[in-house]
Amino acid sequence: MDELALWALGLGVLKLGGSLFAVFKPARYKKLIQAFPRSVWPGRVLSAVALVWAAILLNEMPMGRFDSWKTALYVLCPLAIVLVPIYLDELLSPRALGGLFLLMAAPILDAARWHPSSLSVCMSLIAYIMVVFGMMFILTPYMFNRIFSYFTRTERRCRYWAVLGVLAGAGLLALGLFAY
Repeated sequence: MDELALWALGLGVLKLGGSLFAVFKPARYKKLIQAFPRSVWPGRVLSAVALVWAAILLNEMPMGRFDSWKTALYVLCPLAIVLVPIYLDELLSPRALGGLFLLMAAPILDAARWHPSSLSVCMSLIAYIMVVFGMMFILTPYMFNRIFSYFTRTERRCRYWAVLGVLAGAGLLALGLFAY
């Protein structure tokens, strides 16, 4: 299976799962979404994943005269995992989610760049949307609540957007299974 197909399937499963939850339990979904920005443990876990991923990428990339500093990553990454939740605890969850969005975009774009299917543009578009939202969530994490409060203002509106999310998730699954 192609790498682009794996990304499409993974994102499709996440989108489909979250949207189905919102369709069937919109009140619970709204409560979870409202609590997410101030949630401690999701922020810690997401930031740890983002920091480890960033350290792995830094370790793999050629950095010229700074290559000798790569051994410091073995100390700096665990130190950052401990210090980030202590000193950046305010709205850490959306910031860490934004960091993951930025990190996920690069492998998706790499996989889509040379893919022979013309539908690989769909995954490139999704990656660029993730970059925009990633930057927004890192720089202005309070926007997370503003965006999602619009989509979850009423149960009817929440279900409507969730049904669209189910269709988007199913579309991603179809792309992953049949197009890539």
